[in-house]
Amino acid sequence: MQTDLTTKTPKALPISPEFEAQSGSLAPKPDLNTGLSFLETAAKSFGLKNTDSAAFMVSSLVESNFAVTAKNCSAINGFLAMVSEMNPQDPVEALLIAQMVTCANQAMKIMKKITTTDSSMPSSLETVHGSLKLADKLMRTYAVQVETLLRYRKKGEQRIVIERINVNEGGQAIVGNLERGGKD
Repeated sequence: MQTDLTTKTPKALPISPEFEAQSGSLAPKPDLNTGLSFLETAAKSFGLKNTDSAAFMVSSLVESNFAVTAKNCSAINGFLAMVSEMNPQDPVEALLIAQMVTCANQAMKIMKKITTTDSSMPSSLETVHGSLKLADKLMRTYAVQVETLLRYRKKGEQRIVIERINVNEGGQAIVGNLERGGKD
């Protein structure tokens, strides 16, 4: 049980698959609260139906963002928790969210490299400029991915909201849901 930082009250957060460091390497950690295996937990938290899909998602996410070592255990678990926190409902959402968190992660890594000063490796203005352009492209891509996810979750639903209607004296108005129908 973690604490909701906006209200300071305990709340149940979505389950998330986790690794644990064992003898210098990573080992999948079963969820003792639910009794699910690591891959069952991953499938459930990523909106997937089977553990093979979950294995693909976890390995793709982890290997494309981190060196798979015990040193990165906490960062990897945080990364998997971020995907789970975005609550994917199906494989399309899971893949899109995986791309989103990877894109955001890579943009932040580039920004960190730009702002970290290392006297042993002086950066040329061209290198910094190129890195800034790449980070900008990644952040713009992330914004487009967020819009795509929101559109996908709406399933193409469109709504028109009328906030104000003026009906003059002697006029009539219909209030309610109107549908086209009847004979042409």
